[in-house]
Amino acid sequence: MAMPTDRVHAEADGVWVGVRPEKMKISRQGAAVNGENSITGTVTDASYMGVSTQYLVRLPWDQEVSVFSQNLSTDGPMGVGEPVVLHWEPAHTFALDASQDADAGAEKVEGDS
Repeated sequence: MAMPTDRVHAEADGVWVGVRPEKMKISRQGAAVNGENSITGTVTDASYMGVSTQYLVRLPWDQEVSVFSQNLSTDGPMGVGEPVVLHWEPAHTFALDASQDADAGAEKVEGDS
């Protein structure tokens, strides 16, 4: 995973790697990502929102992420169950100290332990 050194906000060996959802692009698996960071996943939900589509994508370690894609593609929307590649510019990648709580600042929902 490539990223500028000024986007690394950790002193520890372990880091959480992140990218904002609006900075990610989604393509069908096998698409060229030429120099971009990438990860594969599977579409679990697709919500058409007019000028864009919001996709939920399950990653290999069973985490789901949200990706917004402008509806500019000529090959149509991606469907639930479709394997995809998420990709983004290295400059949009950041790293945080993995020794910190990954859920810090997250809103707790009633019933969560």
